[in-house]
Amino acid sequence: MDTDKLIEKQNLPVRLNRVVVGSILPPKGVVEQTTQTIVQEQRKITMVEFQKAEEAREKAEKQRSIADRAYRESLGLTAPEFVDLRRIEVQKEIVQHSPSALTVIMGLERFGINLPPIGADK
Repeated sequence: MDTDKLIEKQNLPVRLNRVVVGSILPPKGVVEQTTQTIVQEQRKITMVEFQKAEEAREKAEKQRSIADRAYRESLGLTAPEFVDLRRIEVQKEIVQHSPSALTVIMGLERFGINLPPIGADK
């Protein structure tokens, strides 16, 4: 609706000269300080979330350790025997998820086992 018509309809005792629509920006220093505050708050939130994630990871690792120990004891294995069992399980997973042409050389744990890249030519 036209502003002049609105004034007439409301019977307001005013005369409209002009209407200016715009916005006012605060000084550059205020804008920069506000930006810095937002950045600092986001950094704080990020650090809190990172700390929570680290605590959750630590808790999960402790739970896994407890579960591994209980599993080892239920099997009646010593710690070195359990480590050997886990190494074999990991190697089994590698073989199951590897290309069809894979050679695993056992007994080279001191030197490491070199496996071809997954995308290697077959």
